[in-house]
Amino acid sequence: MKRVVDEQGLTLIEAAVVLAIVSMLFLLPTITFQSYEEKIEVDLFIEEVRNNVTLMQNHAVFNGQATEIQVRAENNTIDFFVQGQPNHSLNRTITPPESIIVLTSNRYRFRAYSGNIGRLGRARFQAPDGVYEFVFQLGSGRFYVQKV
Repeated sequence: MKRVVDEQGLTLIEAAVVLAIVSMLFLLPTITFQSYEEKIEVDLFIEEVRNNVTLMQNHAVFNGQATEIQVRAENNTIDFFVQGQPNHSLNRTITPPESIIVLTSNRYRFRAYSGNIGRLGRARFQAPDGVYEFVFQLGSGRFYVQKV
């Protein structure tokens, strides 16, 4: 019986190296996907807050009812409500995603019919990619969002 000396195959080390390379190729898109997912989560949260602030201001102007926004760092929440109307359909509380932290506590009131805001202020949120500020301008009720 003759023994074959030149056998084709992989050693254990070669198989482990190939497995490691293939695993890295599969994990690379997952890592980039997670950071992309966080970015989308932050963008959606900022847009949701922006839309609700605009909704509260528009309601104050067009319906003649004062509205209020309470940003609460201690609860990590943002409350939107129509003053004097505890069961109004616009009343809501937004809780940011786990990756976003409310840094400031403040209260903003939009006056009935004018939509003007009574105080100058900033609402700050810590996100994985930086700090975002909602800056409310005194008198006009206008606001803008900036990344600090």
